[in-house]
Parts: sequence; C-alpha cells; structure tokens
Amino acid sequence: AAAPPGSPHTRPSLSCVMLGSGGWRWTDVQVVCAAVLLSALVVTAGPPPTLDSASEWQACDAPGDNCDGTLKIEYPLSGTVPTTIGFMTSIIRIKLSETGIVGPIPTEIGLATSLIRIDLYSNGLTSSIPTELGMLSDTLTRIRVSYNSLQGTLPTELASLTLLERLLVQFNEALSGTIPTGVLALGSFTALDNHIDFRNTSMCGPDLFTAVGQYEPSLPSCFPDPAPPPSPPPPSPAPAPEESSFSWFKFFFKLRIIRFVLDCISSWKS
Repeated sequence: AAAPPGSPHTRPSLSCVMLGSGGWRWTDVQVVCAAVLLSALVVTAGPPPTLDSASEWQACDAPGDNCDGTLKIEYPLSGTVPTTIGFMTSIIRIKLSETGIVGPIPTEIGLATSLIRIDLYSNGLTSSIPTELGMLSDTLTRIRVSYNSLQGTLPTELASLTLLERLLVQFNEALSGTIPTGVLALGSFTALDNHIDFRNTSMCGPDLFTAVGQYEPSLPSCFPDPAPPPSPPPPSPAPAPEESSFSWFKFFFKLRIIRFVLDCISSWKS
C-alpha cells in the first residue's frame, strides 16, 4: 500500500524533486538526496527476520515441490535455528553461513535424513556439535561450522559418517578434547587437501600427516613426549692434596744440632 502524502516514506523523494528544480548544481542535489534517502532507510529499517519467517525456509517447510532441496539464505537473520528443521526430510543442503544466527545447532538436525552438506560458518552458534549428526551416515559429506563459538568435544559418533569429505571446525576456541581416532580413520579424508581443519581450537590429536596425509594445520599432541630424566649432578671436585709437613730446612737444622751434640761429647771424652 502507498504511504500517505507527507509521511516519512515519501518526504525524501519530494525533497529531492524540489531541490532539483531550485537551480542547484546537480552534484549538490545528488549529495543531499543521498543523505536524506540514507537517513530514511536507517529510520524505517527493522530488525532482520528470523529464519522460520524467511520465504526460503517456508518454501522448504511446506509440503509440495516449492523447495529445490537447498535451504540457502545470504542476508542477515536473527534468532536461532528452529528445531523443526528435523522435519525437512527433503533438504539436501543447508547454507546459512554469515547470516548472524545464534544459539545451538538443534539435535533434531539428525532427523533430516537427506542432508549432504551443512554450511553454518561465521555465525554466533554456541553449545556443542550434536552427536545426532552421526545418524546421517548414508548421506552427509560436509560439515562446515568454523568461526563460531561452539564448545565441548568432537562427537565420536562422527566416525560413522563414512562419506564425510570435509570437517571444518577451526576458530571455535572452546572446542576441546581429543580428536576421535575413528574420525581420522575415515577413508574419505585421505585423498583430499585441506579437508580437515582444527586450527584455533583447544583440541589435541595425532600428527595429521601421519593420520590423514595432511601437512597443515598441525595440532598439539594429547600425549607429549615424556620429559627427559634429570641430569645427574656434577661430580664433586676432588679434595685438594694435603700439603706435606716435611721440611728440608728443619731436617738439616736437626742434623746440625745432632752433630754439634756429638762433637761436644767427643771433646769431653778426649
């Protein structure tokens, strides 16, 4: 419906028309109109829509052929991912990266049994990675949840995702614990490059080159090499040899005394 004359929604354009007819240089009119229109947009702009109110969501949430299998939104959103995502059994791809959604990844996502790819990076997601993702073992090939605020440990259930080709969880600093060996043993990782990324987390694990043939990024070891035994104390210095008490001067002095005494005895007898 058209806004009534004189309302905030019509004033910017009227102001620009009047300025344009007043004999000003066009460059001045352009600058003033841009400022007025921008201020009107700032005033009239509302908060971002929630995910379940977006037309793309409603198309995939409703029965029928309105959804092509991809839930893709590339504009700002507010709120969380609804738990009803588990009822969207026809969704193949979820692409909600850089939209501003917050809160946990709902555990019901494990019920969306056709999911192949999950892209939720660069949002405000919290809580832990759902163990229920392990239920998608027949379909899921990509999990990309980097640059969020996820926490907890990496679920061991992910080891059942035999088709998984990408596991990108970097820059979730509160993710901790050991990387499950079953996840690194997935054969689908070994033929790819940069397919697994744990940078800037608090996780630890084995050498990734040894585990999956990937040079970078490296991880701190969960079992660091034991510290070397302490060095033995240095040997005590040998005691200095005692100075001999023998003196040649005293020896010859005593000999002279003895000789003097003997000479005296000899003179006395004679």
